[in-house]
Amino acid sequence: MIGVNDVLSGGLSAADIIPSYELMIDSLRATGAQVFVESTLYTDYPGREKVNAQIAVLNHVIADYCRAQNVVFIDVNSVLSVGERLRGC
Repeated sequence: MIGVNDVLSGGLSAADIIPSYELMIDSLRATGAQVFVESTLYTDYPGREKVNAQIAVLNHVIADYCRAQNVVFIDVNSVLSVGERLRGC
């Protein structure tokens, strides 16, 4: 569950975050750790459409990467969000 603050700050896009995210996954796996990755949560932040679009890209790419690397990816947005928007917000 990495990246929401980076996207919210306006400084980084999903494309900027992905290489570091993949490196963290690889570094943890190299230690022998069993890695579980949670999707990055959507927000209800003002301007959320742009932010949540970047989060959707990030989650899609990281989920694909996890499948390819045999790492567990847990999509918490499938339960906590509706239509790329955090439930109850």
